[in-house]
Amino acid sequence: MNAEWIRKLVLEFQPPQFEGVQGFYTEVLVLGSAMLLLRLLMRGEFGYALLIAVWLHAGLHSVRHLPVLAIVVLPLAATEVQAAWDWCADRARKGSAMAVLASIGNDHTKGLARLSVWPAVAVAAIALTNALPFPTDFPEPRYPVSLVTKYSITLALSQVFSTDADGDYLIYRFAPRGRVFVDGRSDMYGPAFTDEYLTALNGSRGWDRVLAKYGVNAALVPSNCGLASLLRGRDGWNTLEDGPNFSLFRRKIVPNR
Repeated sequence: MNAEWIRKLVLEFQPPQFEGVQGFYTEVLVLGSAMLLLRLLMRGEFGYALLIAVWLHAGLHSVRHLPVLAIVVLPLAATEVQAAWDWCADRARKGSAMAVLASIGNDHTKGLARLSVWPAVAVAAIALTNALPFPTDFPEPRYPVSLVTKYSITLALSQVFSTDADGDYLIYRFAPRGRVFVDGRSDMYGPAFTDEYLTALNGSRGWDRVLAKYGVNAALVPSNCGLASLLRGRDGWNTLEDGPNFSLFRRKIVPNR
């Protein structure tokens, strides 16, 4: 991550984007972490506050650190929620809904704290009966699973421009068929190729020369990127799909004369 060109190439090394559903969850995590950080500082719990501050800083610089931030924050947040619930329950009017729920919770706390074989039995039963099927594909909408399935033949027979993460997914689906422009093996590409990749992805000057240079005849890209904006309705390209998260374009085939 010390190389600037790698940070530009790999999406998980870049700062988080606050757009779409994933952006909303990221925003909730960041704002919740900041609020919890202030709460801990006010109580003088500087150790936990420093831990959150370090991972919040790291997460705002690179999205790959956000899962660690969530692991650090969630137990502390749960403790705060429990303390707030106890404070409200202690002051609740007798017979109110909150008082009744608090009483039920207190009655079952000791039982839930005891060790039991039943959780292990439940896990074994789920595993043996396949009640919760193991995932068979990458998660949507993080990856364009439905789109790739719909246009599988087109993509398998094309040289596809995509982001590094989606390039990994296309390799997973179609290898050894199909060609991708870039994938997650970022240390193999070098700064010159990374600049070409960013030129095309952002729709900067010379993007069309980059696609022509590498024989790209399809583009599966985020719908909000510069390249998607340029290819929409452009002569020489067909828009096969233009969804809220991903867009797919195919270069028109020019018949021989």
